[in-house]
Formats: sequence, C-alpha cells, structure tokens
Amino acid sequence: MALGFAAAVFAAVVVGRRLRDAFIVVAYVVLCLAVGEAYALVMSAPAIEIRTPGFSLPHPILGWGPGHPGVFHDRSLDGKTGSAGKASG
Repeated sequence: MALGFAAAVFAAVVVGRRLRDAFIVVAYVVLCLAVGEAYALVMSAPAIEIRTPGFSLPHPILGWGPGHPGVFHDRSLDGKTGSAGKASG
C-alpha cells in the first residue's frame, strides 16, 4: 500500500494538470487504505487455533497433508475474548 501511495504521488508530480488531479485522488484513497490496514494490524489480536496433532504435516508428494487417517478437529478462538468464533456453512 505504501508503495502504491508513493507511485501515485510520483505520477501526480510528473504528469500534466488534468491527470494530476486524478492521481492526487488516487494517492489519497490509497493512503487512507494503508492507514486503515495498519490500524487493523496493530489493534487486532491473533486468533487462537486449536487443532488435532498431526493435522498438517510435510508430505513428499502433496507438500502438506494429514499425518494419519481419521477425523481432525479444529477450533478457532477470538484472540481478544477467548470465545469461539462463528461456524461457517
């Protein structure tokens, strides 16, 4: 996002009058998105993943796969409250 902002500012400086206004708007929008992403990264707590051992292991052909046959259980907890997240589906 920061690189996109820098590119838009550079383009606004280099191009002519009409395109300059358009690139200023693009730079402003990209800057706002970058600030929003940075805020979300800093303020959000990571989710806690609870998985069955052997859920994902290196596999010579597939790359990654289950370590053994059977049922695997996965539970995701919210990082801030510790409560279980919504089930999808």
